[in-house]
Amino acid sequence: MTTTDFDELSSRIDAVGHTLLILIAELELRGTLDGPALSKGLRRFGRGRSRHPGRERSGRVIQELAQRLDTARANRSTGC
Repeated sequence: MTTTDFDELSSRIDAVGHTLLILIAELELRGTLDGPALSKGLRRFGRGRSRHPGRERSGRVIQELAQRLDTARANRSTGC
C-alpha cells in the first residue's frame, strides 16, 4: 500500500467515524436513541473483540468511540 493509498483509506475511515458520531448525537438529541445503553453495548462488544487474536485494535477503537460518545453527551449536558 502506498502512502497515498493509506492516506485515502485513513481519510475515509475518519469520515465514516465522525459521521457515525454525529448521527448518534442527533438521534440522542431527538430522544430516539438511548445513548448510555448504546455506549454500554459498544463497550461490551469492544471487550469481546479484544479477546480475538488480530482484533484487539478494533476492540479498542470501539471502546474509544463509546468514550467519545459519553464525553460528548456530558459536554452537551453542561452546555459545553
